[in-house]
Formats: sequence, C-alpha cells, structure tokens
Amino acid sequence: MSEIQNRAVQLLQLQHPSLDNKAADFRFQMLKASLLLYRSIGGSPSVGHELVREAFETDPGDVADCVGELMKAIAAVSHLQDLDMMQAAYNTLDVSFRRVLSLQAKVA
Repeated sequence: MSEIQNRAVQLLQLQHPSLDNKAADFRFQMLKASLLLYRSIGGSPSVGHELVREAFETDPGDVADCVGELMKAIAAVSHLQDLDMMQAAYNTLDVSFRRVLSLQAKVA
C-alpha cells in the first residue's frame, strides 16, 4: 500500500475504532465524498439522481477496475481545478488527523 493509503486507513480506524476494515464499513464514506465532489464541481441533483439509478442498473464490475476509473476521474477534476490531487489528499488527511487527535485529547 502507498503511504497515503496507509494514512487514510489509519485515520479511518482512529475515527471509527469499532470498524472491522470490511468494504461495507467504508461504503457510506466513499459515496458521500464522491457525491460532495460531484456537487462541488457543479453537478445537478437531477443528473445525480439519474447517475445513481443507472449505477444500480448496471453490472458494477471489478473493484480494482472501479478504483482505477475513480482515480482517473479524480485526476481529471484535479487537473481542471489546477490542483495537485495528492497534495490535496495529504492536506485533508493532516487536518483530519489534527482534529481527531485534538478531540481524543479532550476526552482523555
């Protein structure tokens, strides 16, 4: 696994210690992040609903292929927005880690 993938999994485990690292545990987060990205680049609710309907009417395919397609789409969006997608991921992870660790320190 890549460093960023390891850090993301570590963050998810800190945020949700009861999870057992199965795909079902992360479906909600993946879908929510995808839909928020779709909206942030101007996606409309009506088209979004249609895309969700179509997604459930077609064969989902192989997970590795789907991850590859998602990464290509994220790369394209990042390019159009003049963003370094890996730097954006690191920045988001750093902010999230600080928030989680701060909350944990307050509870302890």
